Amino acid sequence: MSEDLDLRYEAVRSCYELAAKHVRDIISAQTSSFKIQDIHHRAKTADSFIAKSKKHDDDGHLKYKDPFNEITDLAAVRLICFLRQDVDPICDQILHTFKSDGVEDVGERVFQKGRFGYQSKHILVKLPKSTYLPACDYIGEMVCEVQVRTLLQHAWAEMEHDIQYKGDKVPDSLRKRFAALAGLLEIADGEFERIQEDSDSIRSAVEEELLSRLTMEGFREVNADDGNIKAIESSRNVRDLIASGELGAALGLFDSKIVIEPAAYTLYIGRAKVKFLLGDSAGALKDLEFANSIKQNDLAIDNLRKLIEDGDIEYVRRLSLPSSVYAGRLEIANTLIKDGKGGEAFAIFSDLEEEGYSRPFSFINKAFCCLLETDTTGAYEYVTKLQINVGTPMSVNIMLVRYFISLLENKEKDETLNEFNLILSAVPHFNMPLSPAQNFLLGLKGRNRPLYNMALRDLGKIPQLSFKK
Repeated sequence: MSEDLDLRYEAVRSCYELAAKHVRDIISAQTSSFKIQDIHHRAKTADSFIAKSKKHDDDGHLKYKDPFNEITDLAAVRLICFLRQDVDPICDQILHTFKSDGVEDVGERVFQKGRFGYQSKHILVKLPKSTYLPACDYIGEMVCEVQVRTLLQHAWAEMEHDIQYKGDKVPDSLRKRFAALAGLLEIADGEFERIQEDSDSIRSAVEEELLSRLTMEGFREVNADDGNIKAIESSRNVRDLIASGELGAALGLFDSKIVIEPAAYTLYIGRAKVKFLLGDSAGALKDLEFANSIKQNDLAIDNLRKLIEDGDIEYVRRLSLPSSVYAGRLEIANTLIKDGKGGEAFAIFSDLEEEGYSRPFSFINKAFCCLLETDTTGAYEYVTKLQINVGTPMSVNIMLVRYFISLLENKEKDETLNEFNLILSAVPHFNMPLSPAQNFLLGLKGRNRPLYNMALRDLGKIPQLSFKK
């Protein structure tokens, strides 16, 4: 009987090999976005088929009365992924691609029996028999078993299978230790998942903060000879490059800008973030060290270093607060500025800064608050903490503060106005409604109309500033 099974299986084994390869190729193409350690296929060998067909159940009866139709892994594909969180999405993809009766969670089945053990999810993919076995009358349908498991689950299964294979009877003491190890690996899989989540959070935080501090315009420089603004890379801008994942090109733009402004410490901070996103943590830390040599005791440098070196998840969570925890108080502060209540708004921005809100945006808003209170000393103190990076919206905000200081102090107004116009020309798409200056002008109009009218004469004809009589 076994010889007959052997010959009959050898006659169709190549069909199962072809079917398994077909399934493997499709799954491989459709799961390319996941972190896959390995995916391979096989058709069961004749020896393995015969051995499995001879297995008996607990009552001593043959387990398979019709081996060709009851053994479902004659063709098989095994996909090994790194993270447990990817197992279900991968299974969903397979279910949407092939005809199947669903997913069998083998680990859950074992657990329901009161023990830990083999962990894997199995899907029986059904393929058109006519494609692979058109002339075979003793096989009802073509089935390929797909196994999806994590790398740790696979390691456990391979070791357990190897020990089982070497002995007919595995001692109970070893079985218990295997079961205990399975439980530990379950915990380890979960910890790997959490590590990956925290790693992704750190990368996302760096990328989001980097994007939030970049202008929509390309990097630009001031030509010292004629005062004209010329673009280093007019066709693309660094913000778009980072958003689209073109980190290498973004790094090149930072390199170009640093050649022109080697003393601009914020450029080294920005480049450090790009290097970190590219996986060059050592290069990122070197840039931060250089930035610190230019600007010592800068909180942005210290926080980013802590994030890269320590993986400070609490810092990451603080970076995500502006959209949630900060939002309500920011709205209140902005409303106070619009109402001309600079002192009250100043207090809120000071509290937000202490809690981790962006220092540059805190400083510029506090400078505008000081101007509402005609406190030019305070406004100057905060605006001088900010460096003008030509071509950024922040550079326009800084120059507006400096212009109003000159207006209130009645000195160097013309020089400051000329510099302001030059800076503004480098930001042709400056969006006033998105600028904190918009709230300030609304507050100034109600609280200090004479000062507002003086500014209106100088700046009212500039369309970007949206001055209203």
